[in-house]
Amino acid sequence: MISKALDCPFCLKTASEVKKSGAITYQVCCSSCSAKGPSAKTAEQAVHQWESFFQDVSLSKLVIDESPDIILIKDWDGRFLLGNPALAQLYGTTPDQLIGHDDGHFNPNQEQVDFYLASTRDVIRSGEVQYVEESSTDNITGQVKHYLSVKKPFYGPTGEPRVLVIANDITELKVAYQKL
Repeated sequence: MISKALDCPFCLKTASEVKKSGAITYQVCCSSCSAKGPSAKTAEQAVHQWESFFQDVSLSKLVIDESPDIILIKDWDGRFLLGNPALAQLYGTTPDQLIGHDDGHFNPNQEQVDFYLASTRDVIRSGEVQYVEESSTDNITGQVKHYLSVKKPFYGPTGEPRVLVIANDITELKVAYQKL
């Protein structure tokens, strides 16, 4: 077996190991979050595929982190599973501190918080991509910002429902439109 430590691209913990997944196949599995890599004929190939995937995930994380748009993933209960720096800045926190909390932990506007949870559940129930115009209160300035959000439902590694949200700030556009 492979003796080096393998990091998990999903939970970021060093808890992954190579396991036999059938009579003649191997797979890297994370004992922390249960993520599994593709099957391979040898343990070495399984590790190589896992590490290649990890590099792809690292590139995706770079793109998400550098985007000026808010990018997040939520579960059915509205808890953040991922949040980029643009979202963290809106809520006056860090991306790591978002994880496991819902909007109510950061946003004092209960009406907005209730809307976000209802919207998350509506998107999951529909099973379809939705485009939603919504507002959020900046936790630091108190300014209300307006967003056009793309919300896509999907399922996590063990089948749990999730929503990907990409929200583009349209505040300046709304203000300009109101002035016209």
